[in-house]
Amino acid sequence: MDGTLILNTNSVKYLCQLNHKLQEVEEVEKEEEEGKYSWIEADYKKVKLIKGLNVEKVAEGFSSNIKLIDGIAELINTLKKLGVITLLITAGPIEVAEVIAKGYQFDHYYGSEYEVKNRSYTGKIKYHLGADGKKKCFQDFCDNSNISPLDTIAIGDSSSDIEIFKICGKSIAINYSSSLVGYATEYIKTKDIRDVAEFLEIENLVIAT
Repeated sequence: MDGTLILNTNSVKYLCQLNHKLQEVEEVEKEEEEGKYSWIEADYKKVKLIKGLNVEKVAEGFSSNIKLIDGIAELINTLKKLGVITLLITAGPIEVAEVIAKGYQFDHYYGSEYEVKNRSYTGKIKYHLGADGKKKCFQDFCDNSNISPLDTIAIGDSSSDIEIFKICGKSIAINYSSSLVGYATEYIKTKDIRDVAEFLEIENLVIAT
């Protein structure tokens, strides 16, 4: 989701921005870039910055703060007509994934669980998917649906997608970080996700991003 569908920020940073903590989250990200924290450790620091944010704000502020890659609606609509199942799997907060998944009619979506009480974030993470959790969601879906991972296509942009890339039938790295080089079967840099269509095979049953 972050970097694949969301272009101008990342999902946790977006929540921090909504909670008027943009400067603070940018300081955490700078330290992450300097190697002081892993991306997961950084998420556990960032989550403290969204304490008190009402979850309703996630959907309310989405369109005015988030820039999505072009062509999502058209691609999903085409895939649905072909009978392809679409999954949105992210290590970002599930509330952000929900906005995109419902807005663009993904069939299923998964994300990290950030603790919410009385409709507000508490500043804690209940369950962070990470790379292993993303793979588990993907594998569990395939197992429960009697679909072989080899009959799927995965689209991703970062190292958190590597584990899924290892077991799917085809993997497409889009606007990818250097950490993903060598793990995908196809690579593309684009501002329009419809450009991945040249790599898609309609006999594949599931596409996960």
